[in-house]
Amino acid sequence: MKFASIHSKGARPPYAWRVILSCALGIVVSGCSSETASSPEEDLKAWFQVSVMGGGEALPEFEVTLFKTGAGLPMIELGRAVSDSNGIASFEYRAVLDDGVILYATASGQPQEGGFQGTPNPVLLSSVMRPEQAIDPSVINERTTVAMAFSTAQFLDQGVLNGSSPGLQNAVDTAGVFVNPLTGQTTNRLHVYPNGDTTRTEKTFNSLANLLSLCVERQSACETLFANANSAYVSSEEQAQDTLQALLNIAHHPSLNVQAIALPLSTLIDPTYRPTLQIDELASLGAWTLALRYVSQIEGLNAPGNVIFDEDGNAWIANNYTYGADDTDPVCGGKSVFKLTPTGQDYFTDPSNRSPYFGGGVYGVGFGITLDPSDHIWVGNFGFQGSQCSENLNDERAMSVSQFNANSGVALSPSTDLSDPSSDELGGWDGDGTIDMPQGTYSDSSGNIWVANCGGDSITRFNRGNPEDIDLFTATDEFENVILHNPFDLTLDPDEHVWATSNDCVTSDISGNPGSGRDCSNTDQNNGSVYEFNQDGEVVYSLTDSEATAAGLSYPIGIASDSAGNIWVANSGLIPLPCSAPATSGTSDDSLYNTIYSITEGLSPDYEFPGSFDPETPKPSVTLLEVDATEVQYSSFQGGGIRLPWGINVDGKDNVWVANFEGQRVTHLCGAKPENCPPGFSIGQAISPEDGYQFDGLLRNTNVSIDPSGNVWLSNNWKIIPAQVNPGGNEVVVFIGLAAPVQAPHIGAPLPNPN
Repeated sequence: MKFASIHSKGARPPYAWRVILSCALGIVVSGCSSETASSPEEDLKAWFQVSVMGGGEALPEFEVTLFKTGAGLPMIELGRAVSDSNGIASFEYRAVLDDGVILYATASGQPQEGGFQGTPNPVLLSSVMRPEQAIDPSVINERTTVAMAFSTAQFLDQGVLNGSSPGLQNAVDTAGVFVNPLTGQTTNRLHVYPNGDTTRTEKTFNSLANLLSLCVERQSACETLFANANSAYVSSEEQAQDTLQALLNIAHHPSLNVQAIALPLSTLIDPTYRPTLQIDELASLGAWTLALRYVSQIEGLNAPGNVIFDEDGNAWIANNYTYGADDTDPVCGGKSVFKLTPTGQDYFTDPSNRSPYFGGGVYGVGFGITLDPSDHIWVGNFGFQGSQCSENLNDERAMSVSQFNANSGVALSPSTDLSDPSSDELGGWDGDGTIDMPQGTYSDSSGNIWVANCGGDSITRFNRGNPEDIDLFTATDEFENVILHNPFDLTLDPDEHVWATSNDCVTSDISGNPGSGRDCSNTDQNNGSVYEFNQDGEVVYSLTDSEATAAGLSYPIGIASDSAGNIWVANSGLIPLPCSAPATSGTSDDSLYNTIYSITEGLSPDYEFPGSFDPETPKPSVTLLEVDATEVQYSSFQGGGIRLPWGINVDGKDNVWVANFEGQRVTHLCGAKPENCPPGFSIGQAISPEDGYQFDGLLRNTNVSIDPSGNVWLSNNWKIIPAQVNPGGNEVVVFIGLAAPVQAPHIGAPLPNPN
């Protein structure tokens, strides 16, 4: 019998039916009677049975404790027992019927060699699961411990597990992507594409489990592990004295003492868990991170561009192209929007509501996707398509946005007549003719939808989401020359002012003659600017010309506001977005494909970007605009693996994350609140190592987004070596438990950490 993970509000939680069914059958649950269905929770008893395993063997005399937590409740002990000679512990406990509650089990004991009973137990293994899973016997071992420590890293504090919904619940479900809590074995999803032997994740996961196996075997291995996990960044309260805290410290500070932690594994001849990282792989390891790749099994992703989250933590994905399994398959613009569950599966409730969602005029969506207060998804139809697409309508199709009901997936904007490619009815909302190659798309708290027209040098606003009530904004100089050029991304600050990146050079008048503009081919002049618009569409601040150069702006792409209104900008340093040309890959010298490919094809892994910031030599960087009531101060940062930054975002602690289109890494910087950073860190200082958090499952990434569980999502937008006919990557990559959780949905101003 299968139970849905989502049920309607007010419905009995699935576990309650399991308890009642068990009573009816006379098994598992005690305290049953003919009035079970109406009995209070305290009259329902359930049975918990677990096998404690370590080093592949049963662990006797381990104390097992079961807790319930979540749903706004404190962590409460439900029962405890000591494992027998077969490693089995079992006991009766009060049944858990609360919706949103999860179960957390620990098993503590001494190593097999060198341990001393009566002293603090250094071996602490753990597992998490939904209550309905606990009906069946389960296993606690090293693998369940690694899965829990990383998946719930943002909710576990000195052995106490708690947090807000849906982040905690989704984190528990994510642990189940790694390991089945009933068997203690890794899942098939970890073994096969898009994971398996195509990335190092399974090897890294098993290597971490083997570290715990060493501690299970002997006390000295525990002492070594604890010493290496207790870095200068770990507070006195968080000093590891058990294996669970040691793993948690590694998850929180994955780039510290990496080689020292790995050293015992390099001499391990017969590891408990395989496959595992080999000596050369351990030697090149830069951080102990765990990342999963997700795909759509129904209609493959192709060049995912951006990711946002709804209130349940489901991921909505903007997608560039139709799917083509082979690099030589000609692809056209993507005609659907994708929705994955928090654990990376195609969203499905019934045949009428399943991802992906078609219609609404969707075609070649780029970076633009947002969710409004009415639970409507909006996407910008940029018109992406491959070089050999037979549908030569991308110019026209790059003139609209599409709208969907986020609950049902039903398209609310007009659909394109796909039966007649020559039809003028191309679908979507055209904003009264103002939409032009839309990219960044953002909803404010009033439901106004702001769209950056990368090809129109303007911003369209759909007032309160009304497709027929339109305002058009831009920025001009004193001679009425438009100086907002190729706007790409948008963000909202706490005042709900809209900030936009202007990717290409400022076209302001420099000669005193109206309309003379500026020579954009002069590389000594600034390439890029930032503008702040109030709710009336007026420019209230701009960073342009020499001031923009001093601030490090150089072909800026992504932009993000933190909860205090500080603005962070990702400067590609290299990529002018050719939004005035067709978005087709490879159809002209000015195409997006040729522009980016001609730049990136020469960037070998050994390419050295200039190390120190020099305003006269634009380069990849991140700019911070510190905003207060009277002035804006700016500064520029590099390091932490910044290589070709595209998307940028802040987490629940206002620290900064940067997606890199080059280098297979994500960057983590200390934000504008150093108190939320490791001790001694300053604003803009790199938290990630010099080469970033690298992962062989990353390709060329455009967005970085943080979900309510603290997972960091990146889009594999293009392949490392892209083909003109089909350049897109096919996965989203999720670093597990790496960031402070962000409340979802993110509508309007940034929200504080839900925990």
